[in-house]
Amino acid sequence: MNLHRFKASYLILPESRLIIEVITGSITLDFYTSYEMKMVNDPLYNPSYDVYVDMREAIFDGTIDQMEKYAEFILENIHIIQNRKNATIINNLHQHSYTQIFGKFNELANVPQEFRLFTSPLEAMNWLHIPYSLTQLEEIIQEMKKKPQYIGVTSTKY
Repeated sequence: MNLHRFKASYLILPESRLIIEVITGSITLDFYTSYEMKMVNDPLYNPSYDVYVDMREAIFDGTIDQMEKYAEFILENIHIIQNRKNATIINNLHQHSYTQIFGKFNELANVPQEFRLFTSPLEAMNWLHIPYSLTQLEEIIQEMKKKPQYIGVTSTKY
């Protein structure tokens, strides 16, 4: 087993009705659940805000059992998501496989969220109608990476 770092940050922009998330490193579903709870307990959190998730530097490490546990978590906490869009930015097939599973789960469980995967940040921005330029958004993301709100270490099989 190897030890890996994970980092996550979120920024809630009420004036734009938008949440920006940046997740890097090796992610387990236990980590992701803990991170989600921290975010939804933020006083600025609004379950109807659209979400832009940058996972281009993330590595997923999860088992079927963990995915089922995460699905149960979402169903038990469905109030944390209301009618909104979720644009998740990825850049490789490994990320695509994991995020497709979550998208399919959203669909089957009638989670009130339209979920789409993108490899282009600009396409995601256009879909969400984000009122910033690509340069501005990338600057925000770079700042978020410098000061992650949630840092941890996980052990993985690779």
